Amino acid sequence: LFVAFPATAQEPPPAGGVPADWVGCDSTCRARRANPKPDIASPEVSRNGEITIRVYAPKAAALGVGGLQTEVALMTKGDDGVWTYTSPPLKPGYYSYFVQIDGVDAYDPSNLWIVAGRQRFENVVEVLGGEEFARNDRNIPHGAVAEVFYRSPGVEFERRMRVYTPPGYGLKPETLPTLFLLHGGNGAEDEWGKLGRAGFILDKLIAEGKAKRMIVVMSDGYVADFRAPSGSSPDLLTADMLQ
Repeated sequence: LFVAFPATAQEPPPAGGVPADWVGCDSTCRARRANPKPDIASPEVSRNGEITIRVYAPKAAALGVGGLQTEVALMTKGDDGVWTYTSPPLKPGYYSYFVQIDGVDAYDPSNLWIVAGRQRFENVVEVLGGEEFARNDRNIPHGAVAEVFYRSPGVEFERRMRVYTPPGYGLKPETLPTLFLLHGGNGAEDEWGKLGRAGFILDKLIAEGKAKRMIVVMSDGYVADFRAPSGSSPDLLTADMLQ
């Protein structure tokens, strides 16, 4: 479905001329006026590794943040309707978290960096540049991480995996070893590529001669349709990886 809008479309001015506050106010400006809310910076990371998360939810009764601690931590509501949470200092790295609004798992709407797991979508935040070994080093060659869809024996739905190929892959004939890299509990094929920074780690290891050139397959260890409740079948997982 394609919806086309004229490039110069404007709301018609009311009778009697254009109000003074319309001058220089485009459609985005008028939309903000129709739905006013405070400007929010979220997440915000301090110099000592504290993560501050802010969510505008003036009508909510309770908000919390999960994933950064063992339990969901309660957020504090301000007079402007913005709920705030600040974590303890964290070590350099990449972390995921989610927001809980009145008991319903959601995500931080101000953070567009999202990773998909088996239970929920979560936001990703980088703390103090991340670990040195997992950083995006612009001075070395980089491979690629592709999104690959495929069909697996014994299932009737489409599956997805992430596949890492080393720098220069495909430019010449070569036979490479393949590593199957599985995520942890409640994770999915997105985890190693986005949160685990597998591509950058492998680039660095290969550039330093600490690892051979290889292909890495990051598949979903839960062989179940994403539209259905999560489930784990060892037999289907074995067929998925070996056949």
